[in-house]
Amino acid sequence: MAGEFACVACGIPSEKDDVVLIQECRLCRRAHCDGCLNAEGLCVECTQK
Repeated sequence: MAGEFACVACGIPSEKDDVVLIQECRLCRRAHCDGCLNAEGLCVECTQK
């Protein structure tokens, strides 16, 4: 079942079934697109903490 998803950091929409583009932050567990996670799997907000 496909559905739209908007990254919580940048707001760019994508399909929920596209697992390549959507990943969880290792710290806060919120869903982000690949571009908003660093190499360690942390989102921009968690890296600034």
